[in-house]
Amino acid sequence: MTGALRVYSYGACSTCRRALKWLAERGVSAEVIDITVTPPDLELLRQALVGFGDRRRLFNTSGKSYRELGADRIKAMCDDEALQALAADGRLIKR
Repeated sequence: MTGALRVYSYGACSTCRRALKWLAERGVSAEVIDITVTPPDLELLRQALVGFGDRRRLFNTSGKSYRELGADRIKAMCDDEALQALAADGRLIKR
């Protein structure tokens, strides 16, 4: 889908569904990628980290994957380790 906006989404997330509906209502073409099946790659996550300036903003801190991994373990990670964890499990990524 050339020219379409790439949207990483999780079908069970009501915020994701509302965002996709909002885009569709405005005629915005979107390539929807299931974030749990195909998480963003390391390069895209690095760009997001630069944009947000704080890796904590990338983590879905209320999710099951985050709780299972543990906040203390995540805090102890360097940026590269944190990005690798996010790339390995899309449910860790804040939507």
